[in-house]
This record gives sequence, structure tokens and C-alpha cells, in this order.
Amino acid sequence: MKKNYLTVDETKKYLKLAKSTIYTYVQQKKIPHIKIGERVIFDEDDLNEWIASKKKRGGQRKTIKAAGGKS
Repeated sequence: MKKNYLTVDETKKYLKLAKSTIYTYVQQKKIPHIKIGERVIFDEDDLNEWIASKKKRGGQRKTIKAAGGKS
């Protein structure tokens, strides 16, 4: 099965987040990513698992804060 890797721009569209938020999450290691030199790419399957891990379960809610402190 072929892996689908996304660029930062594709990831921001996929997650509907600001580019600066994506870079902040990468820097803080809050989002699964792959660094090749200075380039950052994202495995779509890893992103889907990461999103699923943020879902509300059993009355508990996991949230992540966007850049600038908004959630």
C-alpha cells in the first residue's frame, strides 16, 4: 500500500489550521511529522490517528490550543 505524504501547505488545508500553527505544533512535537533536513512532511495515516486520539471519549475531552492561545 502506497503511503500518502503531505507538505505543510497540504496539511494546513487538510486540518484547516494556520501554517504558523502547524509549525508551532511541529516545534512543540504535538503533531506527528517527519523531518528530512529542513523539510517537514506528514504521513496522512499518522495525521488521521492523531485526529482520532483527540476525539471526546467517556466524558473527557482532549484539546489542543492553536497558536495565540485559542483552542
